Amino acid sequence: MRILYHIDYLKGLGADRWIYEGYKHAFEDKGHEVFPLTENDDMEERLKEINPHIFIAHQSQINFKNFKIFNDAKKRGTKIFQQVDFLIFNDLVKLELVKKGIGDFYWDEADEERMEKLGFSRITGHKFFEIPNAANVKYNFPSHPVEKYKCDIVFLGAYMSEKKEGFKKMLYPLMKKYDVKVYGPGWTLRDNFFRGIGKIARKVGIVFIADFVNKKRITIPQEDESKLYASAKICINFHVRGKDGIDYALVNERAFKIPASGGFEISDNIPSLRRYFTEDEVVMAENEKNWFDKIDFFIKNDKERLRIQKNGTERALKDHTYHNRVDKIIMIYNSINNK
Repeated sequence: MRILYHIDYLKGLGADRWIYEGYKHAFEDKGHEVFPLTENDDMEERLKEINPHIFIAHQSQINFKNFKIFNDAKKRGTKIFQQVDFLIFNDLVKLELVKKGIGDFYWDEADEERMEKLGFSRITGHKFFEIPNAANVKYNFPSHPVEKYKCDIVFLGAYMSEKKEGFKKMLYPLMKKYDVKVYGPGWTLRDNFFRGIGKIARKVGIVFIADFVNKKRITIPQEDESKLYASAKICINFHVRGKDGIDYALVNERAFKIPASGGFEISDNIPSLRRYFTEDEVVMAENEKNWFDKIDFFIKNDKERLRIQKNGTERALKDHTYHNRVDKIIMIYNSINNK
């Protein structure tokens, strides 16, 4: 099959890039072709050129102006897998677009229960399906610890304003007591300077400069990610919260990548995590005190930590890789196509 996948910028350092690469590897590993639709492409021309079996289109691509383009693609046999998220409920225009029903399938990483409680099916007339994030087995697989990455605690992820309070309360205090390593974009003035250059370069169309700058910003080579997670005693995970404190109920990609790489994970409180891992597979702290208590306990108890890590790794590699997600997408495509 041919899959056209919407991703604005292929060399960015946001989660959209790593998720795209996970899907791309899994689809291609199963014998399918994956083509990107970027911000520099003409969507109508790209759809005609690729004539995909599946177009994975983000909500941002759906607008009244493009309805004819999508309908023409559907007449040629393309199935539209429209990605939406619960933020559409804050945007009446986006909500109206979903109600118009241009997609063949509506999905996102968000919790199905949350979307149903918000009234997705009732308001739009369409069913919402949850396809969560996953681990990319090209880079996330059990690895052996290496000396240069050994530490008590590691966090690999971007510095985001939405996580500022979480970092202040739950990350920085750990640095006073343990050997903590932090990697990812946005943590230094130098990185933010390069980020600004990259944004300007993209805006004025000098993409090769943006590509070069983003490559320089990578703090951990992708092929070393599994070594990093396997080398730390504890890999901590934080999730995005709204400025109003609302739990997005969206389990990030890191939640799956850590155990798949042979790392031991302690996550902040994200109830949806229990849809994928038990406490015997990935540890979750219910509150701040519980967070520090659990970190203290597992730093000191190697046997129990390694037992849970082993369980988490087995679960991630069995049920939570992009190969698993691709299998689900193909199954859905076949069921839609055979109606």
